[in-house]
Amino acid sequence: MKKITLRVIVCMIIVVGIGLGIIAIMNRPISEEAVNEKIEKHLTKIVENNDSLSSVLLTIQSNQTGYFEQFAVGTQNKLSEQPVQFDSQYHSASIGKTMCAAIYGMLVDEGKISYDDKISSWLADDILKGLFVIDGIDYKDQVTLQQLLSHTSGVGDYFEGPVTSGKPLLAMITTNPDLSFTPEKLLAFTRENQEPVGLPGQQFYYTDTGFILLGLMLEAIEQKKYA
Repeated sequence: MKKITLRVIVCMIIVVGIGLGIIAIMNRPISEEAVNEKIEKHLTKIVENNDSLSSVLLTIQSNQTGYFEQFAVGTQNKLSEQPVQFDSQYHSASIGKTMCAAIYGMLVDEGKISYDDKISSWLADDILKGLFVIDGIDYKDQVTLQQLLSHTSGVGDYFEGPVTSGKPLLAMITTNPDLSFTPEKLLAFTRENQEPVGLPGQQFYYTDTGFILLGLMLEAIEQKKYA
């Protein structure tokens, strides 16, 4: 009986030892070069398996470990064989709205502003003029920061919204891809060619115009260029 017990104990020690050895191997430190190689291969696989992508740009930074690395995989666009670079231009689309909203969240946390603040306290009358007029009544003084951030301010959408006169913006860009617009010109487009979709806080309506206002408002709060 003692021999059997001893064998069991010895087997348990061996099993535990093997297990600890495997865990140690699996958790052994990986060199930075090996990590970078794995990331590069993974990004390459993403581009190769996704027909809608021509490239992937990735920057990883850790203040805690000091790790900093940039990755650029693929070509500059679908029609080009030119490799993409770390600083290549790319279409960020509405990810910019997320960044903008995050900054406002930080400012609220810092106590500089409130979500209930009226946007008219930061934006001049000439900027807001005509954007929130319904049946002859101007509601610009009722619009809050929260309503702009949540797409419930009632302002039109320059990008895809219907127009009361002239061509829609998408049609203008399609016929002339080299067109460029300042924030002020985009607001003028909504002011002159579109109508509000409703009263402030009345309904959800996705609006790029609202985030143009948020960008200008951010410049007024922080006293520096949005970029």
